[in-house]
Amino acid sequence: NGTLVEDIGTAFNVVAYDSTSTVEVYVESGSVRFYTPQGDGITLVAGETGIYNKKTNTFSRKGIADPNVTAYKTKRFVFVDTPLRVVVKELSSVYGVGIALKTSAIENCKITVTFDNEKLESALEVIAETLSLNVTKLDNGYMLEGTGCENE
Repeated sequence: NGTLVEDIGTAFNVVAYDSTSTVEVYVESGSVRFYTPQGDGITLVAGETGIYNKKTNTFSRKGIADPNVTAYKTKRFVFVDTPLRVVVKELSSVYGVGIALKTSAIENCKITVTFDNEKLESALEVIAETLSLNVTKLDNGYMLEGTGCENE
């Protein structure tokens, strides 16, 4: 979408999908210059995320990085008091496998857990055990079900 990222000795990730209204750059180490040919843009350092809004042609920055931004390559997830609907979305995205919640009663159940390169099945078993849920393997993915949770 006409944005440029200049590597200034660093490790970084770019998230840019045609279906979204933003382009995001997360800097793991070093710094990058994130800009368009028409403007100066911003310089980002380790731990920062830059966001370019395609509609308004503006840049902004988030100082606190999502700890799971590199999970797609490391399979390391850190969830702290995170709603189950968010956990399932991130795991499903990284592992490329559908994970459904049988009822909306469990989507706001919160969990604090770290997974470090776990198999998806193992991660789902930990989630199910922690939140008193059942996990079922389906032909096209997994289903988590239960009656709700006390920590909503």
